[in-house]
Amino acid sequence: MVSSALIWETEAWNDLKAHVEEIKKTHLRDLMSDPDRRRSMMVEFDGMLLDYSHQLATVETFEKLFKLAEEAHLKEKVNSMFSGEPLRAPRDAVIQCDGKNVVPEVWNVLDKIHDFSEKVHSGSSVGATGKTLTDVVSIGFGGSYLGPLLVHTAFQTARILSHDFSFQAILPYSQALEKFASHIQ
Repeated sequence: MVSSALIWETEAWNDLKAHVEEIKKTHLRDLMSDPDRRRSMMVEFDGMLLDYSHQLATVETFEKLFKLAEEAHLKEKVNSMFSGEPLRAPRDAVIQCDGKNVVPEVWNVLDKIHDFSEKVHSGSSVGATGKTLTDVVSIGFGGSYLGPLLVHTAFQTARILSHDFSFQAILPYSQALEKFASHIQ
């Protein structure tokens, strides 16, 4: 049975948090001087060597992380995700944040995204010129365009391939004019 407790309210979280405060007092140089620790912090998987020995962590740290994953039912959640179960909370779920149920707000935004997407896909959403939208521009600074790019890439379907998507971290004015000059009257 999956617990409804918030992860930071669990015993495993508090145990790990206390451990982190203790290990912060340790210098990595001291940990690296122990050859047994170095060997125990390396794992070979699928032809790759995963070397955790250069992290400010010990075998105990990983034991506490595994305990936290167990208490959070991470394995069950990963299995659910890969079996196709929905990841979203249902509309009638209650998830409290600062004493407020945030689920209705999340679903309100998801509904708006869905409605807008359907209008763009169907061609019923038009721009200022009255023409069907054909270009989507996401302008972001410092990587803020990565979320929309991820969503576009993840949910790319044949019915929206006729649209031109452009993702720019910083779009200089000259590039914007060049890209959209034919659309500006």
